[in-house]
Amino acid sequence: MRGCQTGKFTEDGHDITFDMNTSTRKLSILIGIVLMCMGTAMVAYRFRKPLKLRLRHAWESIDVFDGGLSAGCPGCQPKFPDVVAVQENAYRSGRIRPQETMGDLDRLRKKGVLVELEDNDRYVIGEMDHSRPYVLPVVKVFLDELSRAYADLLQARKLDYRPFVIISATRSIDSAEELTEENPIARRRSHHLYGKTIDISYKRFGRHESEKVCLIEALSTLRRQGRCYVKYEKRGSLHLTVR
Repeated sequence: MRGCQTGKFTEDGHDITFDMNTSTRKLSILIGIVLMCMGTAMVAYRFRKPLKLRLRHAWESIDVFDGGLSAGCPGCQPKFPDVVAVQENAYRSGRIRPQETMGDLDRLRKKGVLVELEDNDRYVIGEMDHSRPYVLPVVKVFLDELSRAYADLLQARKLDYRPFVIISATRSIDSAEELTEENPIARRRSHHLYGKTIDISYKRFGRHESEKVCLIEALSTLRRQGRCYVKYEKRGSLHLTVR
C-alpha cells in the first residue's frame, strides 16, 4: 500500500508485522505529552507560591461540603449591626468616585490610587466575579491590624493560624448593576463602589469554629475602637467598611 511502510521479523518461528507510520504517530504523541508535562511543571514552578496558597485553601475548604459543619456566625448579629446608613459615615472622608467599568478601576490601580490585595499567609482572595481586589491604602493597613489581632488571639489559645477569605472588594457601576440583577439584596449605589468596603467570609471557616470565633472577636474589638463599621450578613459574610 502506498505511503505505508511495513517490516517483518521472525521471533520463535512467528512473523511480526509492524506499521512504521503508526509507530511514528505514537512517538509524536508521546513527545507531545512529555513536552506538555514539562511546560505545566515550569508554569507551576514559576507560580508555586500563589498556587501553594490556593491549593492549601482549597484543601481546607473541603469542610464546606461536610454535612456536620457549622457555617454560622455565633453572636454576629448583635456584634455587627452597622446598617447601610451607618456605614455611609465612613465616606465623609476618603473615597473614590464610582467608576463606570472594571477597566476604570484597573486604571486607578495603575495610577496608585487603589492598591491590589493579593494572597498571602494572613488572608486569601476568593474568586470575585463582580469586583476587583482593589482598595484604598487605608484598607490594606486595616487588614494588617486585623491579622495581627487575630493572630494574637489564636496564639493565646494555642491554635494554628488559618487565613480568612476576602470574597468581595471594589466594584464598578456596571458590575454592581449586573450583581443587582442576580441578587435583589445588592444595591446599585453599593458601598463597594467607593474603595473602602470589603466582605470577609465566615462561611469559609467551615468546621473550624475556634478560629472563626477568634476572627470575630478581633474584628469586634477593632469595631469598638472605631476602626471600622461591620454588618453581619446571613448569606455568609461580614460586610465591613474601614473608617
